[in-house]
Amino acid sequence: MARLRSPRQNPETTGRQCHHCQQWVAPGDAHDCCTTTEAALTKGLSEDLREAWERLRETAADFGEQRIYASGHAIMFSRKTCYFFMRPKKQ
Repeated sequence: MARLRSPRQNPETTGRQCHHCQQWVAPGDAHDCCTTTEAALTKGLSEDLREAWERLRETAADFGEQRIYASGHAIMFSRKTCYFFMRPKKQ
């Protein structure tokens, strides 16, 4: 009796499952779930949380030259290394 393989075990025909977001990706399809933006991470915030985020970002930007970027589910603030990050939540 032939043993059936699950789709996860046969990536040539059914694609693969992303280990970050658990989404199925068809063979040959581009998938980049780790690329995001500040706008995408903060788009669902309520008005008061958005104001708090804007104040936090302005204050951090006043600390001097640095890189502010979105990474995964967080917004990172770094000079040579990340010195703090913020994970936006809807509540």
